[in-house]
Amino acid sequence: MIASEMARKAVRSSNRGWLISMMVLITLLVMAAYFSWNAYYNVISGPFETPLKDILQHQSADGLRQYYVSVRGDEVFDTGWEMVHTEDGRETKREGYAALFYNDRFLLVELTGPFVEGVKDFTGQLVPIPADVNSEILQGIYADEPALRGMFASFMLDTEDKRMEIFGGLAALAISGVLSIVLLGRTINRMADPTRHPILRALARYGEPESIAREIDTEMALSRTPVGKNASLSQRWFAYHKGGTFHAARLQDIAWAYKQVTQHRTYGIPTAKTYMAHVADVYGHQFSIQAKQKEVDGLLQAIAERAPWALHGYSDKLAQAWRKDRQQVLGAVAERRKAYSAAAGR
Repeated sequence: MIASEMARKAVRSSNRGWLISMMVLITLLVMAAYFSWNAYYNVISGPFETPLKDILQHQSADGLRQYYVSVRGDEVFDTGWEMVHTEDGRETKREGYAALFYNDRFLLVELTGPFVEGVKDFTGQLVPIPADVNSEILQGIYADEPALRGMFASFMLDTEDKRMEIFGGLAALAISGVLSIVLLGRTINRMADPTRHPILRALARYGEPESIAREIDTEMALSRTPVGKNASLSQRWFAYHKGGTFHAARLQDIAWAYKQVTQHRTYGIPTAKTYMAHVADVYGHQFSIQAKQKEVDGLLQAIAERAPWALHGYSDKLAQAWRKDRQQVLGAVAERRKAYSAAAGR
């Protein structure tokens, strides 16, 4: 067994996992930015003043570079149709529909309210005509005026202001990108200097991390007692190693250990339970291990046998005391340890 094998393995596994995750996340963010770039370009640089004749030259709204536009219709007609949205029988929104006319072509405009006579300037996004608008509005217009069939563009102008949604997406993308780069840099630094990793930094409460890690490995090589699949006990140490996770506590310093059972529910129906072992030491360091019930019970039983002076089990009173007056709790644990030591010495 090489020096500090368990801790080093966990650090390497953790760093590798973080590196892969950050690279995948950054790749996904770059792809999201690439595919959404035109939307950001439009809300940042738009609206673009675009003549109606130029808009109606397009066969489709798909692939338009500039689709957030301001347009003026010299001839504006009220279609007479509205889309009424309701919720629980109450009207929540009413959208009117105007038609801008140029050279035997019409552009349907979805308004954010009823049609207002005299308004000729409109701003919004050129979008494909949704299925419900086509079936309920456009087909209704054709039913009333069959001669208009085929004269409407295959897209419409949606005047609802959706810039805040897009800006929100851009902000989320930018924040995610910055955080990903920061985390990637932190991971690279930890790979270059493993002592920066939280696993080794946690061991520093006992002394120089590398020396403590080697001490744990040496003891485990000489007197290891397995507890379940991933936990081990030696003469003086408890250690847990699984993938990129590593926890260790010196037995004489364990102050409190207890089990937490969480009942999960789906639509109010009890489903699976999760089991966790929580361990805290006299330095105030705490860690949690999630495993199957049998493994958690075995782990806590082994700790209770090797550290009988520690507090075992959970109560709201003990949890409150640990939060508000930890030194008093630790003082009681120290007295219990002295008593056990004295009893063992007799």
